[in-house]
Amino acid sequence: MLQLSDRWNKFVPRWLSFGIYFFLISYFWATGVAGLRSSFYLFLLLPALLFLPWKKSHWNDFGGVFTGVALIMTGYIVVSNLWASDNHFSKLFRSWFFIAIWLMVACFTITRGYLRVDRLIKYLVGVGVIAACAEIIYFYVVSDNALSMRLRAHGVAENSTLTGQMFGALAVIAYVRSLQSTERRSMLIWFFATAICCLPLVLSQTRGAILAFALVALAALIICRPSRKVVFIQISLAVIAAAGLLLQFNLLEVLENRGVDMSSRDLVWRALLARAYDNPLFGIGALYDPRIIIPDVDVFHHAHNSWVDTVYYTGLIGLFLALCHFQLVVQTFDKSPDVLPIFMWFIFGCISLFTNAPHLLMPINSFWFAYWIPAGLLVGSYYLKQRQVPTEVIDGSN
Repeated sequence: MLQLSDRWNKFVPRWLSFGIYFFLISYFWATGVAGLRSSFYLFLLLPALLFLPWKKSHWNDFGGVFTGVALIMTGYIVVSNLWASDNHFSKLFRSWFFIAIWLMVACFTITRGYLRVDRLIKYLVGVGVIAACAEIIYFYVVSDNALSMRLRAHGVAENSTLTGQMFGALAVIAYVRSLQSTERRSMLIWFFATAICCLPLVLSQTRGAILAFALVALAALIICRPSRKVVFIQISLAVIAAAGLLLQFNLLEVLENRGVDMSSRDLVWRALLARAYDNPLFGIGALYDPRIIIPDVDVFHHAHNSWVDTVYYTGLIGLFLALCHFQLVVQTFDKSPDVLPIFMWFIFGCISLFTNAPHLLMPINSFWFAYWIPAGLLVGSYYLKQRQVPTEVIDGSN
């Protein structure tokens, strides 16, 4: 009986760690959100329910105050449905529960040494490079679309904006790792991966994600401070690649089609902020599948700005709680190779939330890839370093 218990205790954490790999990679091969959620249920939710409730662990192993504040913040969004126009409490609670499971599983597997973030990064970027090439070939070669058309990937990245956000996140990870590389060969490999992942970002013509990548890349350059030789090599390669792309890419036509307007986002934001004056503290209450009607503009599912969406549905109280969680996660900043790429991914995601996202109580979908996925990995990495401090003992072990 003891041997069976020991085998179970060894098997389930491996199941969970494999589940994280499988779940994150599913973002680039799943045929849709349904497939992504199925991978979460089978490889993360099921083993978590069978194992974690009976596992004796310190609260920090599940995210400590970081997870606590996250669940308070998203829990408040669930409760706000009590004063909303429709009853979606059970659906919102389900989203809250899944966020809780993800945060606890991510932190537990990392802090207990079952999941290595540096290895996860390599696999994720590798899959992203393959997916980027496949999506570009299918969209522009097989489907014979003109280069001026916005790239739209399959599956979870169901529209051009989400395509830019997801591949932009991988480009950020690869770029930071290229700056941190100590060997030229490693630097060139990571920079090549950056270029490949940047192609869907550029071809999707997602202006918010492109701006976010530029800002985060500049910040990473300042933080990492690579040698002048590395900077010169990367700039030279980037200029050559950009020149080659522009020769094939009718930039004037793209600018004419896309324009420089905000695609009605400014109209949505102004309208919702004006409506928020009627319920400034508590908002109108969260809905699972809302419809925002802006006369003479369109009908929207969300504000296309996570922070505006938060104010509109949950008021200033909800915004305050969201900013508290953001501030906590930012405190995990570290320049180490297994933390800084994830941290810059998180910052990229938060900037992207300004142009295309609902409030933070999201069901399992592409928006998780911008906020909750990197947040969970960052907190796990933070507590792993806490456990590795020689003078600190958690649960009787270092």
